[in-house]
Amino acid sequence: MTQNDPTSGKPGTPYAGTALKALSVFDVIARSDRPIAFKDLIEPCGLPRATLHRMLSALTESGLVRYDPDQRTYWLGMRLIDLAGKIWERIDFSGAFARELDRLRKLTGDNAQIAAIEGFQIVYVDERDSFDEIRLYYMKGRRHPAYCTAMGKAILACLDAAELKRLVGANAMTAYTPRTITDLPALQNELALTRERQYAIDDEELEVGRRCVAAAILDHRNQAIAAIGLTGPADRMSVARCHELAPELIAAANRITMSLRRLGDAGSVERAAIDKPADPRVSCAFPGTTFIGDSPVWDTRARRLLWVDILAPAIHSGDPKTGIDTTTLMPSLVGSIVPREKGGLVAAMQTGLAFVSDRAEVTPIVHPEADKPPNRLNDGKCDSRGRFWFSSMSMQREPGKGALYRLDPDLKLVTVETGLTICNGPDWNLADNRMYLTDAIRNRVLVYPYDSATGAIGTPEILTQLPEDGGAPGGLAIDLEDHIWTPMWDDGEVLRIAPDGKIVTRIHVPALKPASVAFGGDDLGTLYVTSARIRMSATQIERAPLTGSVFAIRAGVRGRPPNRFAG
Repeated sequence: MTQNDPTSGKPGTPYAGTALKALSVFDVIARSDRPIAFKDLIEPCGLPRATLHRMLSALTESGLVRYDPDQRTYWLGMRLIDLAGKIWERIDFSGAFARELDRLRKLTGDNAQIAAIEGFQIVYVDERDSFDEIRLYYMKGRRHPAYCTAMGKAILACLDAAELKRLVGANAMTAYTPRTITDLPALQNELALTRERQYAIDDEELEVGRRCVAAAILDHRNQAIAAIGLTGPADRMSVARCHELAPELIAAANRITMSLRRLGDAGSVERAAIDKPADPRVSCAFPGTTFIGDSPVWDTRARRLLWVDILAPAIHSGDPKTGIDTTTLMPSLVGSIVPREKGGLVAAMQTGLAFVSDRAEVTPIVHPEADKPPNRLNDGKCDSRGRFWFSSMSMQREPGKGALYRLDPDLKLVTVETGLTICNGPDWNLADNRMYLTDAIRNRVLVYPYDSATGAIGTPEILTQLPEDGGAPGGLAIDLEDHIWTPMWDDGEVLRIAPDGKIVTRIHVPALKPASVAFGGDDLGTLYVTSARIRMSATQIERAPLTGSVFAIRAGVRGRPPNRFAG
């Protein structure tokens, strides 16, 4: 073998040097988290402009790199999928794809697919056709717009706001059906809902007569690299069925994600929480299937329990004597509600604060975070002076992006605290000089010095630090013995915490994800617990069929009537 033999792989040969330069360029592009322009490649590659052009031309011609002439940027090419498939076959990663697709097809009888994203399009990587359809509709390599497909929206929901805006600005959004989303604000709202649910639905947006539901697959950096979905005829796959199938897709996507990360089984804690023995103090007050049941509040005038389903989105009103639950759909995500002294409610919604009349008429008040589309308003309560306290949070769970606000009776909005992530509550002690919040990210209960006359708070302290590897505390309520009650999301139990921070009672509820609590009933001696069934598999729901319902606990202690908004 001579020095100039093109098959030589020895370092130092002209061919090896050229290959190494090309690979160095490829590595720079691969390490970038978005398409990269030529001018931005010059410095990290350390090559003369002419040499860099040659390397990029070779990589583009090979299909390893793709050039976008509109944006004048370079990005990874689709040939990598074929090459990766060959590698995955040897390490059994493609087997994980195949196993999940086969399992979903057998479980549902619908088409199961996996797709990756390229620019503003999805590319189908693998598929299993349903038992009763000829494999014609989807083929490996077929492309569709990302904005009107469930798999595309599942991936787009994981992008930051700037990248999404760039993609929409560079690509036309054509209407394929009357349901197709064709503008950025509407797409942002849809993706916000997708982020919260962790799954997306194509409701006849690409093709009339077909629906799809999908969940994103993440890599070790928590970046969405693909999505797994189920597609079927609309007459068989209703929107309700899409919601029913979503937990299976989320579980499948999580298993593939864990295969990527080489993690073990994370379900043992969940199984233990679900399989705890029943507690005789707990009964099911309102059977239901809410996505995230939250913000329960007892209406002392109507003698009914009110609560929200954040993701439906809807407000529920239940009569404990009959067990009848009346549902009112809302125009956007609703995080919390409080009764109003003048009648009706105040709601903290994704689109801001609003009055909601008894006839479900929505009147906007103010939007404290109109400039933060990735955020939504979250939990809230009124203090003894009729001021509405509520928090906000990033729907992408970005640390420090949330805040705590106060709406005074004169409708003046006050920013109380910033730099929060996900907090629930608040509620106040009997002396009205301490305010409590739960920090769901750090698994702790916080206590603030509180001035009821002015609504001012002091520096918080940690009242109770809960295990960081356990469930997360949700909304809270204070009983007449000054103890705090809070549910533990993912632990299936409700805690009672003494004023000194010690846990004195644990009560199991037959739901993995209890979300919030409130005292109610004629004697205010019933602790109502809302729950969620979001991101739960069919197996989990089978073991806990009441998940998503509202439970009643005879806690042996009474609570206080809720404060109403005074404005």
